Amino acid sequence: MVAPQLLHFVVRDLTYTDIVTGMIVTCYTNNPCHLWLRYTTTPTQKHVKTKMVRGAPVGTYIDQCFVVFTDVEQNEPGDTYTHTFTLDPWPVCQTRWFYFWGTVDGQLSPSASAIFSKHHYSPPAPITIKIYSDPGTGLTTVDGFAQRTGISGTWAAVHGGVGTSAIAGTRFTNISVTGSRVWRKWDGIARTLMTFDLLPIPIGSSILSARYRARGYRKVDSFGYKPQLALYQSYPLANNNLVAVDYQHLYNVPLSNIIGFDGFVVEGLNDFNLTAGGLALLAPGQICKLGLREAKFDAPYIEPAWIRSKNMLFMIYAVDDANPAYRPYLEVVYMAP
Repeated sequence: MVAPQLLHFVVRDLTYTDIVTGMIVTCYTNNPCHLWLRYTTTPTQKHVKTKMVRGAPVGTYIDQCFVVFTDVEQNEPGDTYTHTFTLDPWPVCQTRWFYFWGTVDGQLSPSASAIFSKHHYSPPAPITIKIYSDPGTGLTTVDGFAQRTGISGTWAAVHGGVGTSAIAGTRFTNISVTGSRVWRKWDGIARTLMTFDLLPIPIGSSILSARYRARGYRKVDSFGYKPQLALYQSYPLANNNLVAVDYQHLYNVPLSNIIGFDGFVVEGLNDFNLTAGGLALLAPGQICKLGLREAKFDAPYIEPAWIRSKNMLFMIYAVDDANPAYRPYLEVVYMAP
């Protein structure tokens, strides 16, 4: 048996969390107990009652009662200090009145909370924004590609060597691996880099999802390599320009879905949906740095079977294309703070 003085509870605080169809109410008490949330959508009825002391009337007070109600048991088993209740469904613009009653160690508590009310406002809608790199160079951001080409070297030398050139402010960017005419040698690899200014997203926003959308221009698989394409983190020397050394400034862990050669769309949009790791790079108000690499051979450092002068290539429209509808962009869905 629980001592009578320990059967009581007091509600110290309440919080509300919107879910798709309703709301989660969280209640905090001073003593561990097991609670039920009793709610109604009918305004409480008020009754005037006489207060009696030793059989004599000494005044009146207002008593409130629920005419029709529903009881919802807390989600947690046993007696707890924190109690969560899933109220589902809860139509938008509906008001509910509720109070808490419960037990302590299985015994009915003489305590009951005050009556609370909550109006379910429409939750804020997520915001979708398209963010483009700046055209050309010299502004805030950039897109383009860096490459090591014209080498005719071993896979290790081409893959891990110093870049020979970088091109920004062009109509197309490309991702490629090119074989040499010389036996078991390779002529070059190209990698795309792009940066995005997330200043339009307010500080404190919650990023829900993001994808990089790029319109394909051309693809080549001259001997059935079946190359693949994915997003990776980049770290160019500058946010608004590319130089040859940026050829080595990409990581090798994919941050998006991988698009195969057959799935790559020419003259249509290709969607690279960011994974949790990719979303972690999106800091409101900061510069996001991404890149595209060939994902089957280049990024994992796997040498393809050498075939003379054969190559694999993906080309996409860049932000400098004259047609605004062809320019790639980062699409971010977020909740404002």
